[in-house]
Amino acid sequence: MLEEMYDPNVPFTQAKDETVCKYCSYREVCYR
Repeated sequence: MLEEMYDPNVPFTQAKDETVCKYCSYREVCYR
C-alpha cells in the first residue's frame, strides 16, 4: 500500500462510496 501511495505513476482517486469518508481524518483534503 505504501508503495502505491508514493508511486507517481499511480493516480489518486477518491472512494466511490462516500460513506467510508464519514470518519476519515483527511476528508477535508479531498473535499468530501
